[in-house]
Amino acid sequence: MHKRTLVSLALLGSSTVWAGPIPPTAQLARVSVLLLLVLGCGVGLVGLFTLYALWRPESIRDGSSILRARPVRCFLEGVLAWAVVICLVSLLDQLPEPAKALPMVAVLLTWIYFGIAGLAMIACDVGDRFLSSTQSRFAGSAAAAALVGGGLMVAIGLFPVIGQLVQLVLLTLGLGTSLSRAIARLTTRSR
Repeated sequence: MHKRTLVSLALLGSSTVWAGPIPPTAQLARVSVLLLLVLGCGVGLVGLFTLYALWRPESIRDGSSILRARPVRCFLEGVLAWAVVICLVSLLDQLPEPAKALPMVAVLLTWIYFGIAGLAMIACDVGDRFLSSTQSRFAGSAAAAALVGGGLMVAIGLFPVIGQLVQLVLLTLGLGTSLSRAIARLTTRSR
């Protein structure tokens, strides 16, 4: 047996029957499908950011101003948000099966909402800076800024490893920005 065959069998385990080496066309097809999946998810996220910018432009602008004023604080609040979500999910996982489903869904949906809102705020901020530096006629439009900034963020994510790390930092920064905006909004309402 070839060395590659033994490694492949060890990685696949005993539940799969070895069918020989994968032909180059099949390998190309797998890589193409994976690339299309990643691009499709990226286009979907950019569309989601744009829809959020159309739905809540004042929220996007407030978040962008908070991000510009206090980027380090937003990042630290994002790290704290990750820690809280991980602790909540771990605690909820200890509950009996019927009792943990609804709180787990609530925690995860809240985290997803704040993450998407924060990423939309960052996409809008990046897009605003890009559009204003190129002196585009679309400068000042929240939807155009979210579209351009989201496209740039997806393009960064296509770089292996470094791109995903940058996206993780952007997600953390976005969570913190979104939470900062929510806290600021709550404190102004209570006054």
